[in-house]
Amino acid sequence: MQGPFELLGLPCSLTLSEQDIESAWAQAMQSAHPDSGDGDEELSASLNEARAGLSDPLRRLHSWLSEKSDLDSDRKNVGIDPELMDLFAAVNEGLQQADAAIAETKAASTALGKALVAKKAVQAQLGLQSLLGRINQAVGEITDRFSEFEVKAESGDFDFAQKASDRARFLKKWEMQCNDRLVELISL
Repeated sequence: MQGPFELLGLPCSLTLSEQDIESAWAQAMQSAHPDSGDGDEELSASLNEARAGLSDPLRRLHSWLSEKSDLDSDRKNVGIDPELMDLFAAVNEGLQQADAAIAETKAASTALGKALVAKKAVQAQLGLQSLLGRINQAVGEITDRFSEFEVKAESGDFDFAQKASDRARFLKKWEMQCNDRLVELISL
């Protein structure tokens, strides 16, 4: 089975630009799209998934590790990196505050009751937005090191990239949790 880099005809590199990915996807889709006559729905779907995976820097790191190293890029039982413990605590607290605000808002049965808990809901939203900013900053710290990971990989050293991938797994999970709660708060 072809990986996303090979599927799009791109070099297996962390430092691809969004333009590189989009151009390769557009070129591959010209003949693969089902409306092109010779197109193939399955190939088209695979190309779309490859594009989505490589456009997300953290997923690109995972794919790169899968293709380049013998390390287990699907490690499941990895503990939280000590560098992320403060962020983990903040995310946990923010999610708890959001859950409490959601529960209180849902329990409020009158307009007055909802108005009284609205401040908590707004504070929870602001807290989640702040956490998402911190998560994005941590993701940026990983992506800023992509060139360094590739240089180290040339000598067979994938340890830093693997640790970054482990961190990225947590960051992605926390980002999704914060976004889910934020959407729920906004839709109340």
